[in-house]
Amino acid sequence: RWILAGPAASGDIIIDDGAVNAVVGKGSSLLAKGVIKVSGDFARGEVARVTNSHGKLVARGISAYSSEDLAKITGKHSKDIISILGHDYGSEVIHRDDLVVIQE
Repeated sequence: RWILAGPAASGDIIIDDGAVNAVVGKGSSLLAKGVIKVSGDFARGEVARVTNSHGKLVARGISAYSSEDLAKITGKHSKDIISILGHDYGSEVIHRDDLVVIQE
């Protein structure tokens, strides 16, 4: 997949253990609720690294939200995104179709 070999990721999305299990174990999309922290600077539509709380790379994907917007909705429920940002690009931070799990 081009997400792996394509452009260098501009930032990291650090996720909690529940989100790691959902993304890696169940093939789910990444939701804001599972995000702990955002690092780096990336725009909506750019590739970001997804790491666990210990810094291990677990996936790469195309973020539906910029790092600035994602920092505001980190840990929040999807239903609250529009009231926080004034807009939303869907309930997923990274849709499963735009996410490649890294098997190590």
